[in-house]
Amino acid sequence: MNNIYKAFAALSVGLALFACKKDDYIPAELEPVQTYVGADITAPRNIDADGSAIEIPFTRNKVAEALDITVFLEDASGIFKLDNTALHFDVGQATATANLSYSYDDLVPETVYNLKVELASTEYASQYRPVAFPISAKKAWKKIPAEFYDDWWTEATADKMLLKSPDGSETYRLVTPWTKDEAEGAGLTYTGGMDYLEFTIDENGAISWGGKSGIVNLPFSLSGMTTHMMHPSLQKDDEGVAANKLLGDGVAQIVYYPVLNYKSGSYSWWGVATYMIIDWSDAL
Repeated sequence: MNNIYKAFAALSVGLALFACKKDDYIPAELEPVQTYVGADITAPRNIDADGSAIEIPFTRNKVAEALDITVFLEDASGIFKLDNTALHFDVGQATATANLSYSYDDLVPETVYNLKVELASTEYASQYRPVAFPISAKKAWKKIPAEFYDDWWTEATADKMLLKSPDGSETYRLVTPWTKDEAEGAGLTYTGGMDYLEFTIDENGAISWGGKSGIVNLPFSLSGMTTHMMHPSLQKDDEGVAANKLLGDGVAQIVYYPVLNYKSGSYSWWGVATYMIIDWSDAL
């Protein structure tokens, strides 16, 4: 019995000591969280415009105070320029942007440019945040706003995007000549599958298109029949071939025969030629 009392007494003392320690406990102050800065590598990094700039964002985790950091550019080509090496975060601002500029005309076609913009100091660096914004890209097709007139299928004018090849040639791509809404608005059934119409202008202003086959499949059907552009050369139409030309600076005329259900040289057609106009003269 004495042993039981001793056990209860020891337990009571232990509980009392525990209660005392718990009541008297004062948590230590937490160390302040370090401010970290890193590159936002999810941002786009395209080399696709004349005299353009690439915006390179850097983000931070704490925004209670203003912050200044320095970044630098690593570029072996010498074509790119960092416009602002000093970045400033205002109070409450989580992102500051470095601006990288270049001249599109200075870029060499098919050359891969490897460069990066990086924090100049490790003071705000973290192993969990990228310290550099890397870029690896080639000269892209140049974007040119254009107006497209279709005299046959839609008989309408629409604003489009024209792409010019970066290889130095006068090769162009008219992006999405007909949208779903445009085709259906003209009573056609949109089928898709035509991302662009490509054509090339030679030194005399003559325009070629259609490749070796001379047939371009269109992205819609008419009364259940597939639709196509046939080059005038397949009809031995020399005048039609010659009419594929520049009408003026930045104004291209493409002449073709509209045909239906083309397959292995067999087709239905109206027996007449028509045309389209692509005008980017305002961009020159």
